[in-house]
Amino acid sequence: MFGALSWGLRRYAWLVLLFVAGIGVLVPVMEARAAPVYEAKAVVAVKGALELPNLDSLPKTGDLVFRSGAVADSVRFALELPPSAAVTPSKVELVAGQDIYGFEIIGRSTDAETAATTADVAAAAFVIELNELVVGEFFIQNSAGVPTNSVQPLGGDYVAIAIGIIAGAIAGIGAVALLLVIRHPVVDAASAEDVTGAPVMGRVGIPTGRSRVDEQDVTGIAPLCRRLLESSADVILLASPTKRTNQRHKLAWALSSVLGKIRRTRLVSGGRTTPPTSGRRQDGHPVDLRAVAQDDPRDDLVVIDGPSLDQVAGRSPHALTLLLVPEGIGAGALREIAEQYLDGGPTGLVLVRPTKRRPFSRHAKAEPNSEPMRVGRSSQQPRTGDGQEPVDDSEDRDEPKSQATATVRAR
Repeated sequence: MFGALSWGLRRYAWLVLLFVAGIGVLVPVMEARAAPVYEAKAVVAVKGALELPNLDSLPKTGDLVFRSGAVADSVRFALELPPSAAVTPSKVELVAGQDIYGFEIIGRSTDAETAATTADVAAAAFVIELNELVVGEFFIQNSAGVPTNSVQPLGGDYVAIAIGIIAGAIAGIGAVALLLVIRHPVVDAASAEDVTGAPVMGRVGIPTGRSRVDEQDVTGIAPLCRRLLESSADVILLASPTKRTNQRHKLAWALSSVLGKIRRTRLVSGGRTTPPTSGRRQDGHPVDLRAVAQDDPRDDLVVIDGPSLDQVAGRSPHALTLLLVPEGIGAGALREIAEQYLDGGPTGLVLVRPTKRRPFSRHAKAEPNSEPMRVGRSSQQPRTGDGQEPVDDSEDRDEPKSQATATVRAR
């Protein structure tokens, strides 16, 4: 729960800031627009000795008498308020004095004279009720004077701003928590495995934006490739939610680039046709995943970028379906996509989070003494199943294709 809340606060930090800014400004504005409040104070004291076994009980006794209703009724009558109107503590309040033999009656109103009248009326009614207890004789020691200055309810502008900021932060965190409860986002390996039942094979960070990336820009790609190589799969079907197609293209490109340095690898766009050995297209024949490894003896590992449903259904027993899981995807959305692509065959998950591209990223150079093998038309680019580079129109419009070739180490 705390992990999800931490992710939510990072993801929805703008919402918390919005609440902080809104309430932080709203509270001082409301205080500035509020009518001034005046307070008047009357003092009630005891005359002579008290017939109480314990003087410490006097404040509690006074509070019970004050709340008995007689004082409130007197204030309502004096102010001509309806019987249901609340008067304590908004209009009159009892405060035990520093001296255990006295009480302070505070009257409040937007009018200074009304505040003094309220305090005096409440003090008179309070004295009458106390004297009926026969515990001692009480009297009004000081009547309430008419106040000349209003009070600031929140203690000043700075206090109001501080209270507004704290209230805004609490409200913002509460709003984020409510969103997390509603969406139930998947933010870690444990929650992803609980929703899908498939193991998490890696966690990678993919740079945002529309430009092409290389494997050095994708964090966590090496551990993921190691897990894939250990799976003994000859075909990897990389699937993703529709809205994450651009991320899937980048991940497929990086996977093929890294895996191509260890095993001969081909990147195939899902649903496209397989070319003959001459490199020209052949029309009308879908990719046969059960025989794709034998179509070209130079290729022993195929990465399918965005497989179609018939490719998933007809895959070979040695094909692994790898589902891209965006960080923060709702549990319901993930469950729906998992039901579409994951079944009892070899499956796995890869958690993906967005990152920022490194400012001075460069394509890695191949080792000069490595065994040559052509893997694409540009540096570090694996060969695709249709004789062309992987199709990613959103990225290819930004950068021209390179005509250079590269060599990688083949095992």
